[in-house]
Amino acid sequence: MDRRDQKNMKDVKDRNQLPSDTKNLSEMMEFDFDDILMEDDSSETAAPPKKEPVKKKKTTRWQRLSWIKEAVLVVIVLCLTAVFIADVDKVKDGSMNPVLAEGDSVVVSKIIYRLKEPARGDLVSYKTPEGEKLFGRIVGMPGDTLSIEENGNISINGNRYQNGRTVYLTGQTSYPIEIPEGSYFILCDNAREGKDSRYRQIGMIQRNAIRGKVICRIWPKSSWGVVK
Repeated sequence: MDRRDQKNMKDVKDRNQLPSDTKNLSEMMEFDFDDILMEDDSSETAAPPKKEPVKKKKTTRWQRLSWIKEAVLVVIVLCLTAVFIADVDKVKDGSMNPVLAEGDSVVVSKIIYRLKEPARGDLVSYKTPEGEKLFGRIVGMPGDTLSIEENGNISINGNRYQNGRTVYLTGQTSYPIEIPEGSYFILCDNAREGKDSRYRQIGMIQRNAIRGKVICRIWPKSSWGVVK
């Protein structure tokens, strides 16, 4: 057999094998493609992982003790504030109209007179000899000579007081009076209704009877603010 015949036989053999190889390649590609589709479908339809329930933290004994300590500390601070720093008083009458009205609640600073002495014109809360809590304004200071005339004019050390303020009732005191050291002469803003140093049952107010200075009004809400 010559070389030409050998070459022709080889070409025929290669042509006969080509369909078989092509078929196998198609089957392999089809198989792989199906596998990919199945993998994609399984990933999309797979159920999401279940979340584990969150466990509530149990309150430990030390946490409870910490809360109790904090509550006790708050109570102590409030008590110290009430005793040494400030207090809330309620106005029971109209003696300080129009500055304070009946039913108002005000903050009284107790610490302020530990830092400085009371001053003329201060609006203060004080106790009477019978223990009643009243409000008034300091008019006469220790060492002053004070007089209230029949027409209601107030004079201090021979000078008219506070731009001609008038008191319509002179009270039960004989004027002029000298205010001793450690004492104060206190008047209500509304002298027609209130009782104050003009009357014997109250008289001069000792320094230790002044509870504190009125700082602000906290009730009613519509009148909240600093009091002068």
